[in-house]
Amino acid sequence: MRRYCLASMILVVAASTVPAAELAALYKQIREVGPNAANSGPAAAAWRELRAQPASAILPTLVAMDGASPLAANWLRSAVDAIVEREMKAKKPLPVSDLEAFLKDRKHSVVGRRQAFELICQADPAAKARLLPTFLDDPNLELRYEAVETAFDNIRKLPKPNPEADPEKEKLETLPANPATVAELQRLLAASRHFNQTAEIARELKGYGVTIDLTEHFGYVKKWKVLAAFDNTDEKGYHTAYPPEVKLDPAATPPGKNGEATKWVTVDSKESLATVDLNKPEVVGKLKNAVAYAFAEIDVPAEREVELRVASSTGTKIFLNGKEIFAAQTYHQSFSPDTHVAPCKLKAGKNVILLKVCQNDQKEPWAQDWKFQLRVCDSTGMRVPLKEVTP
Repeated sequence: MRRYCLASMILVVAASTVPAAELAALYKQIREVGPNAANSGPAAAAWRELRAQPASAILPTLVAMDGASPLAANWLRSAVDAIVEREMKAKKPLPVSDLEAFLKDRKHSVVGRRQAFELICQADPAAKARLLPTFLDDPNLELRYEAVETAFDNIRKLPKPNPEADPEKEKLETLPANPATVAELQRLLAASRHFNQTAEIARELKGYGVTIDLTEHFGYVKKWKVLAAFDNTDEKGYHTAYPPEVKLDPAATPPGKNGEATKWVTVDSKESLATVDLNKPEVVGKLKNAVAYAFAEIDVPAEREVELRVASSTGTKIFLNGKEIFAAQTYHQSFSPDTHVAPCKLKAGKNVILLKVCQNDQKEPWAQDWKFQLRVCDSTGMRVPLKEVTP
């Protein structure tokens, strides 16, 4: 969680007409609110006092959201809403120039900057068209999405040679090449971080004769070695450290479930978003109460912070270079991209990713999926340049 800048908050508070110490005390009470109504009494009292403050408290309250918990940020946001509503009813102006300066400072919280943008547009509707283009590379993914979507809508409004064509058809008529339009679409594709939005832009590019490999674009790992199967009766295998997670040896084939032999299978996924379906007979086959391991080796040119984002419909653990970095013992949730996110640091050179994917014994038709997909990206969801070196 990002820490708030106390010096920055004090500076803004001091510039307001409300005593700095008074506001700082209110923020402290609200920021200490916790789950299950912890400290909610003092926080509620502080919130009531804060929402009664004048417009000069708006900016320091936005700054106070830096590093606040989601719950505390929500309290602070609602206090700002109350102040703004009262000021607008009194036909008093909002501090738009100060809000724009706050918005441009990307070190501030996602919640605070989003609210600042909304307040600016509320006070000056014309500001939206002016500000949105500046968000194409913004770390605030909500602002980025809206910026991309607005620009993309402008392209979709361009006349098509065949306006009667069904936009839902898979086969699109190739439109005349327009370098400027294609370049803009590619710029928006690079900016987008939302799966559906990205897929729609790729589809539009296809209509202009440009094919995008979304598996590559999102940074999915395609090459794996899979070892199976080990026992997961009563879901105990999830907590059992089988040989691959004790010492990974691609040449070893330790005894598995019911003493049966295990074997390594090489997988180079050609499925959408590099999904590896363990139920396929050429991978593992349909098994219940089973554990499979999959490892991949990747090479990066320099040490860097990344996120390993995994989709898995069953119990999953992630190991990086021999260390467990993520665990989720959930079975048969929806299989959707980025279900699990594991922030971590890759070292320069070769890195080994090991997945443990567990299947239980549920019999329902919807509980038969046993598959995974994994991608390597930065905190915004942008793929990280890497080389797959899995033997």
